[in-house]
Amino acid sequence: MTICSDMKVGVIRTALILFLLLCSNAFAQTVSEAQRRAKDCNGGNFLACAVLGFMYDNGEGVRQDDSRALQLFGKACDLKDEDGCKNYAILKNRGVR
Repeated sequence: MTICSDMKVGVIRTALILFLLLCSNAFAQTVSEAQRRAKDCNGGNFLACAVLGFMYDNGEGVRQDDSRALQLFGKACDLKDEDGCKNYAILKNRGVR
């Protein structure tokens, strides 16, 4: 290999390592966000329930789970959140149990 090709390989390797570190950090932040939202939801925070429902509905930071999303939107609805009620109805209309 020439010096230029060695440098290109080194730059690509460094870029790949930085990308992987950023992705793993973003995933860890999303997981900790889900944990915070779950704690807040259990404490009666309707917005936390709705956001966590969205995360489960879309598989963002958590494993996608329509049934869990339905439960969380239902809890948000019980706490008088209009959007939680709307999202609960959408999932029910999709046949989610």
